[in-house]
Amino acid sequence: MYSTGLDFGSGEIAKFISSKIVQRECKQYARNGKSTSNVCKCGREVQWHTDKSLECNPDTDHDDWKPKTHTKTMNCDSFGEIFFRGVGHGTRNSPYVRLASDTDLDDVWKILTNSWHLPIPKLLISVTGGAKYFEMKPRLKDMLKQGLCHAATSTGAWIITGGTGTGIMQIVGEAIHEYTMAHDVQDQKLVALGIATWGIISNRSALVGKGDKGLFPATYAIKDVQADTREAPLDHNHTHFILVDNGTENIYGGEIEFRTALESYISTGVTGVAQNQSKSD
Repeated sequence: MYSTGLDFGSGEIAKFISSKIVQRECKQYARNGKSTSNVCKCGREVQWHTDKSLECNPDTDHDDWKPKTHTKTMNCDSFGEIFFRGVGHGTRNSPYVRLASDTDLDDVWKILTNSWHLPIPKLLISVTGGAKYFEMKPRLKDMLKQGLCHAATSTGAWIITGGTGTGIMQIVGEAIHEYTMAHDVQDQKLVALGIATWGIISNRSALVGKGDKGLFPATYAIKDVQADTREAPLDHNHTHFILVDNGTENIYGGEIEFRTALESYISTGVTGVAQNQSKSD
């Protein structure tokens, strides 16, 4: 294990995130009529709500569940650096933060550039695609891997994906690892930002801190990832993670609107970004 080399000694990062960034949690049960187990529309079981002393009436129909009206915000306690245990040597710790889906993008930008010291990108390469396994011809995969990382490092681009170790995102992660090992890429030269929904991350409890200090590091053990659930593991080859929290659990897509807005914010509002290119599977 080795850190990113960022200076966390002053506590300025923890102070900023814990005071400015919030996360969300369901505060009002709303029965999902499509579920036979009376699960809430937030994706959690009735028992979770009763344990939180929330009123639950599974026999009553409910209006649509919405993050704005059915969740409460709490100061962020899930941030710091992720140490991926069980993935071999040569993997750097990855800074991460859990934040509400409606977080002010100015504050997000401050985390990316002021707290994590990422260089301002001249280009965004946004890779989108499903989390499901899919086949790709070896020659095509090799071309994608070589071309993607070369384009990112030669143009000063950020690569942005869904951040999980599944589907096209896993292939991007493999490309990053292979390129880094082959070319001895310097720190911060290759930025791979994973933006995922907090509630679908397997073993996310390992990323939850206590209080306002964060976790430096948070130990994310691959052996604790559950392979037989709807959740997805983080990809250990991504360099940074934004975990978008809209108060749901086991429901994919909660990061889409946030990611689209952030990419637009960077592409159109930040000096130095020439254009936004998108790749999809």
